[in-house]
Amino acid sequence: MVWVLVILGVLALAVFSPGFRALALAGLGLLLILGIVFFAYLRYEQTQADTERAEARRRVAPQEIDLVDLTLKPMYAGSSSFTLAGRVRNRSRQYTLTRIELRLTMKDCVDAVCEVVGETIESISLSVPRGQARDMDDYVSFTALGAPRGRHTWEYALVSLEGR
Repeated sequence: MVWVLVILGVLALAVFSPGFRALALAGLGLLLILGIVFFAYLRYEQTQADTERAEARRRVAPQEIDLVDLTLKPMYAGSSSFTLAGRVRNRSRQYTLTRIELRLTMKDCVDAVCEVVGETIESISLSVPRGQARDMDDYVSFTALGAPRGRHTWEYALVSLEGR
């Protein structure tokens, strides 16, 4: 309610006081210039971040990493939450691996017939220096997975990598 009174007071001063009117126009002009500068700065920062992310995705090639002994274990019986564990080897000669993005697919297999019952993309932050390996352990959740009619099997596909 107070802000309405302030706005009405400023409008009254702008209408009845020529000196205030000039000051108000100068203030509005300054605010407009500051707004434009601020918007340009934000746009520049976003462009820089996008460029860095694109470069990070090109630094480590998929053939330069190994995912070893990956396991996906339920957190408890009948759960749609799992723990993804394994070892990540970075064979890059130049860059540290900082992020892996995997597409995990859960299938329900009855006899030899399998159908996809869940899929998620997991982004895993880590730091694996060039020529080294690190163990990973990450939480994974499949939405509305439910109990299998046969047995659950899973597979993964590499979506993207990032390095610095």
